[in-house]
Amino acid sequence: MNIPPKFEKILQKDQSLHGIVLDVVNDNSFGRILEDNKLFFFEEYTEHGIKHIEMVLKAAEFLIPDKSFEYIQPNEVAILILAVVLHDIGMHTEFSTFKAMIEGKYDDVRIDILDKKTWQDLWLDYLLEVRHWSSKKLEDVFGNAKEIIIDEPNLSDKDKLTGTNKKLIGEFLRKYHARLAHEIALKGFIGENGIQSIGNIKEQYKKYVGVVARSHGMNIRETFEYLKTIGSGKAWKNPENINIVYLMVLLRIADYLQIDIKRTNSVLLKLKTFNSPISLKEHETHLAIQNLNFDIEPELIYIESDKPVNAQMYVKIQTLIKDIQHELDLSWAILGEIYGFNPNDKPKIKFRRVDSNLDELGLEVDYVPQKISFQVNNELSKLLVAPLYGNNPTYGVRELVQNATDACKERIKIEQDKGNIHYEEQAKVEVTIDKIGEDKYLFKIVDNGKGMNEEEIINYYLNIGSSFRDSSDYKKFFLSKDGNIVNRSGRFGIGILATFILGNEITVCTKSYKDKYSYHFSMKIDDPHIDIKKELGGNIGTEISILINQSIYNKLIETGEKGIETNHCIRWNGWYVDNIPIVNYFVDKKKIEQYLLIYENVIVKEIDIKQFGKFKWFYNNHLNFSAHNGILLTIETGYNKLGFLCSSIIRNMPSLMIYDPKGEVQLKLDRSDIDWTQKLPFEIELIDSIAKDVIAHILTLPVSKEYTESTIKFDSGENAHIWYTTNGYTLGIDFFINKAVFNYRFVKIWKNSRITPTLYLSEKCLISYLLQDQSAIDQMLFAVGGLTLENKEDFYFCKRDNNIILQNDSFVLFNDIFPMQDEPIYLTKEWIEKFTNTKFLSNIKSIHETSNINIDTEKGGEILNQLFEKYIGDNIIIPYDMEERKKLYSLAFTELNDYMMDYEK
Repeated sequence: MNIPPKFEKILQKDQSLHGIVLDVVNDNSFGRILEDNKLFFFEEYTEHGIKHIEMVLKAAEFLIPDKSFEYIQPNEVAILILAVVLHDIGMHTEFSTFKAMIEGKYDDVRIDILDKKTWQDLWLDYLLEVRHWSSKKLEDVFGNAKEIIIDEPNLSDKDKLTGTNKKLIGEFLRKYHARLAHEIALKGFIGENGIQSIGNIKEQYKKYVGVVARSHGMNIRETFEYLKTIGSGKAWKNPENINIVYLMVLLRIADYLQIDIKRTNSVLLKLKTFNSPISLKEHETHLAIQNLNFDIEPELIYIESDKPVNAQMYVKIQTLIKDIQHELDLSWAILGEIYGFNPNDKPKIKFRRVDSNLDELGLEVDYVPQKISFQVNNELSKLLVAPLYGNNPTYGVRELVQNATDACKERIKIEQDKGNIHYEEQAKVEVTIDKIGEDKYLFKIVDNGKGMNEEEIINYYLNIGSSFRDSSDYKKFFLSKDGNIVNRSGRFGIGILATFILGNEITVCTKSYKDKYSYHFSMKIDDPHIDIKKELGGNIGTEISILINQSIYNKLIETGEKGIETNHCIRWNGWYVDNIPIVNYFVDKKKIEQYLLIYENVIVKEIDIKQFGKFKWFYNNHLNFSAHNGILLTIETGYNKLGFLCSSIIRNMPSLMIYDPKGEVQLKLDRSDIDWTQKLPFEIELIDSIAKDVIAHILTLPVSKEYTESTIKFDSGENAHIWYTTNGYTLGIDFFINKAVFNYRFVKIWKNSRITPTLYLSEKCLISYLLQDQSAIDQMLFAVGGLTLENKEDFYFCKRDNNIILQNDSFVLFNDIFPMQDEPIYLTKEWIEKFTNTKFLSNIKSIHETSNINIDTEKGGEILNQLFEKYIGDNIIIPYDMEERKKLYSLAFTELNDYMMDYEK
């Protein structure tokens, strides 16, 4: 590796340091790693080998004015060179190095003042964070986001890593490679064949090298606290007369500007935006930069570029130039701040300004050379209110209650992390409406949740369409170890629009749990400027006040008085259906009860799903409701929105209370309902649970020989006929009937009045008692079907002229199943006596034997029928005796015990 001549000359003044540096950069040390330049986790990244290091060193040398070179010492040059060698060494991490990181082999050199978490902690946090990456982020890292399946890499063997695994780990290393450089300086590069250290350099110098290498990936001022721990008193700014902050500035700027060693006085830009992945577009932009000119003005870097091929590349180059100027400004400010006390030998860099020919090129291009994207103005925001919420003021209450309860839930998580388990009992929201004058009412909502700081107010609360749950801060603080997030309802960032239905002006007072200031402001939807005031102190939480008129007041109170069951209207005090936090309502200082949906005396099932969250479901008469993270979405009739079920047994939607921490359930934009055009993430689990409930209902029916019902009514929808035999019953559901049709006769008995069902034709005959009168028979159509009779000689067939087989004063026997015959064949009296109990015939209008069971058969659907096969099998005749059932269906009574208990109660 070539060391720039000026650096080489200074180093030679200290042969010990010179030897250490040469050892590090030679072919047997880090030079070998850089020369090999095999980026195991970064196959698509740009040059990070020896050429890159040499270009950065050359740039650093070029940045130092001749006057400053007079004061540079060998130890400063040695530290700078070693830091440059290490600053991107993390990009050369191999599998064994990464595994060593995660296994804690660098934990002994973790810098507590800079790094609170171990590598394993960071890795686990990262894996949780990845699950919430936007499609843009996924595309940046993996390419085609739609085809990416992200799973936790198997670290037992590097050959088991997929391309996606490598990119996933690579992005983690890119994100933290500056920290890794610091720790490698302290401990060495742990590889497959041992540890490669930075040589026989004293421990204090390793700390200097590490922090300089690390500084290119963080704000320089963030290193100061650490410098104070390794320096001595005020000497931390230049410990051992080493201008350490100056070395950071040189590395930082040189990492932007790279001098090509093959050309004279020619500089190429290495396109690099801190903390962002290198993409194809950045490679293309790199190629557009042709030269840097230093001869136009003193202290000026002039960038000469080819004409950018499109506006996106134009803006990228423009942004890069601004970034370089920002770095120059920041560097000069820090140098003045740290070394202002040095009047003569104050460290400097050659350049202060950067300019380019980009503006001139912009006049020649065939596109608009600026960043253009969609923008939303205040007038459009006003127009969105009515279409989204219909000017219904209860929606305004919903949004405010939702935000307040979300804030409390978030603070519960925060307090629990701090060990405060009592806040959950204290979390509360108060909603009040008070008359303050003629036609004037003050609506106020107060919560003691987490509150908002300045950033949240500006970037999220006042930014229509921007949701705090999408922010990195939210994910950082509210991701839990199992991947779940706080059950927060807010999602789209448009809820503030609904609050303007209540009144024209909103007043907010808020204080974040982590801020010493409270913030106060009032706003209208079309305000050109919002004046936010701040002051020390205040209570943690948020208070929002809105002046409402008589009309809005009347709409809220009227809605609160009307019954939900009559008009499906959600009451203004009925949106929140959870009990943590507590929400209290007051009107004119008088507390009113929070209206909650009544679902007493119903079977409530709660299902936990590890990768989702949980949900509760139940059936409640003819209405159902859906709630998402504690906030009501809709109330309506219970028709089936899951049309894909293909089940007539499970045809009605249950009520749903969904706890969706990751926001996976797709909602309508106004959150008035679930978006049923999208598949529920817990769809299969919901159907499975309802199906198990149906089976529990069937197996716990109190059916006996004296049971008088002809059907069973399922909460989930349809009735199913009960078919009787001597020893048990079965149901008119396709699973049962399809198995029974080969072994059993089917007989329908039509009667004028209810009779005690003691008429059993045989063990192999299924009987259904129907209550319709004789006139209904004439309208029934029974198709011809194949039925094998036990005693064929007992039957006499007739022509199908009127389908009457036998009749007398007591009954009529119809037949629809026997094939056409030329000559009539009559049933014998013995057959009738064998299969009937004549003392009941006076009540029977007709007996009908049929194999056409479609009329009485309901469809179970795929999932229900699969569970029937598992729990019922071929035992389709369910014993009347409950103890016999438990023995016959032991698996069902074991696994479905919770469902059984609900029906046994």
